[in-house]
Amino acid sequence: MNIPVINISSFLSENNADSASAPSVVDAVRSAAINPGFFQIVGHDISLSRADQFFNALRTFFDQPTEVKQAIAQELSVSPRGYEPLGAQQLEKGVRDLKEGFVWGSEQSPDRQDINPMARGPNKWPASDAMPDFARVQSEMLQFYEDGFILGQAVLRILALGLGLSEDYFQSLVEGDGAIVTCRAHRYMPRRKEETIPGTRGVGAHTDFGALTLLMQDDVGGLEVFDRASETWHPVQPVPGALVVNLGDLMGKGRQP
Repeated sequence: MNIPVINISSFLSENNADSASAPSVVDAVRSAAINPGFFQIVGHDISLSRADQFFNALRTFFDQPTEVKQAIAQELSVSPRGYEPLGAQQLEKGVRDLKEGFVWGSEQSPDRQDINPMARGPNKWPASDAMPDFARVQSEMLQFYEDGFILGQAVLRILALGLGLSEDYFQSLVEGDGAIVTCRAHRYMPRRKEETIPGTRGVGAHTDFGALTLLMQDDVGGLEVFDRASETWHPVQPVPGALVVNLGDLMGKGRQP
């Protein structure tokens, strides 16, 4: 099963000398979106060095005692922000996810009652006195969110053109305070094959329930895509600098473990 790697730089920059090749980007994305429904993109504007700045802080956070992480658990927030405990999600029937997460997004005052709390809300950060390194990278994390949001809108424009629609067809759905967009960092529990616990998986087989997911893999890998025609799973090999694009239930069908 071929998971295409598509360079979208010519679409993103109007001043790019190769901008005339932008239609080929649309064609490539359209083809990949139809089958297999997953692809990887390079030539984007997401700063990998910015991500590196806060990845270490996230690793340190996940290493903290449970009580430290639970102090900013999502269940204590008016919006789905903060710590997602180990096993909190069950995306596949009868399978418990062995991962924990941290979720953040656009900052918004809790006093704004007119906004869907799924879309915007106050972020929950670890106490600065307990984790000063985390406090120093919060601005980078917020900028990473904004950059990802902008890139996601660009991918939606590419998809719209591939569907024969106007480039801004999806724009009204992702602008303003109502857009439901979040950043999620997950840590999966390391284990050897012989330690596999029945009824558990890193993350259960599922389709994403939104429209679009942009995923940054590390070099460990583990992501797999299900081929419905052959009913087999295929690994998505990590590509340095690439982001995996997964079309969710609102756009198409994809599945990952």
